[in-house]
Amino acid sequence: MSIETIILYQKLNIKKEINKKTKIYLDTNYWKNIAEAKASSQNKFSKLYNLLSEKVTSGKIICPVSNVNFIETLKQNHNSRLRVASVFDELSNLVAIDLNQILLLEDILLIHSLNSGESVSNLEKIPIWTFAAFIFGEIDISLPNLNQSGSEKLKHALVNKIKEQSFTEIFNTLSNSPAKETFFRELAKDENEISEKLKEYSKTINKKPSWSQIYSFALTGNLLKSKERIIKLIEELKLPEPNIQFEKILKKTMNVKKLDQYIPSRKIISGIHAIYSHDSARIYDPNDFEDSLHSCLALPYYDIFFTDKSNAKILTSDLLSFDKIYNCKIEYNLEKCIEIIESI
Repeated sequence: MSIETIILYQKLNIKKEINKKTKIYLDTNYWKNIAEAKASSQNKFSKLYNLLSEKVTSGKIICPVSNVNFIETLKQNHNSRLRVASVFDELSNLVAIDLNQILLLEDILLIHSLNSGESVSNLEKIPIWTFAAFIFGEIDISLPNLNQSGSEKLKHALVNKIKEQSFTEIFNTLSNSPAKETFFRELAKDENEISEKLKEYSKTINKKPSWSQIYSFALTGNLLKSKERIIKLIEELKLPEPNIQFEKILKKTMNVKKLDQYIPSRKIISGIHAIYSHDSARIYDPNDFEDSLHSCLALPYYDIFFTDKSNAKILTSDLLSFDKIYNCKIEYNLEKCIEIIESI
């Protein structure tokens, strides 16, 4: 058995176990606040931390960590990172999710549907959960003689060692790195540029596009920004005429509502972007974009999402209603968050 197959089986086992529990996504501010609560019993988040810890220990809930959480935490100093890493380890059971990998898998499913005619009835078909060690993406493991006969125990031991690596160990490895600035500022700039183009177009035709037109425009823009990467993926899948395949994708995504369960992360970020484009008074900033990335992971793949008030209001707005579409409970009020965990 190859080491890649062993890793796949481990991921499938993670999926099997995690599906028995209520999955809770905490945005990075919640992680930071409960980390401070763990260090100080006088913190107002202490009750929430104690409840989360108790429910994780009893096997009722789990709080997998995203690479967006991790990257944002890298902006903190080393001591603060380690406080957050401690609750990462405790509440996630070292389970992680990577937005880059999710986007890749979602794109593959969409491309596959265009060529097979099959529909995807359940997103659980894809192995989305991974190890803490893979928080920055998959690791290519290649060692001399690893695939020779008699090396099965070595391969299993190696994968188990990787699986057991904690977030605290990863942060300690990065201890000498300075606080990080993320690439979100540049992404937010791109989103604002698309919004401005849409507003200019509205002025040119002297008519404000409908909400559905704005939403489709935003999704098309999202895909066009990823055109080069998607075409490369189509080539790797050995499908003919990659450019024509990409045009088929654009055509399929013209009506967002008919996309069903396909590319939910792209739909979510496009829907949030459309809200900003629809409201000329709104301006994207880097924190808004980070909230969008949290939402791309939380809504399709978790059961509960704790975020800030502004993001919660956008996601549950009448135009989006993402909480209903993705059957994910969204909350920002601390007392209500506590009530939700108490009810599990």
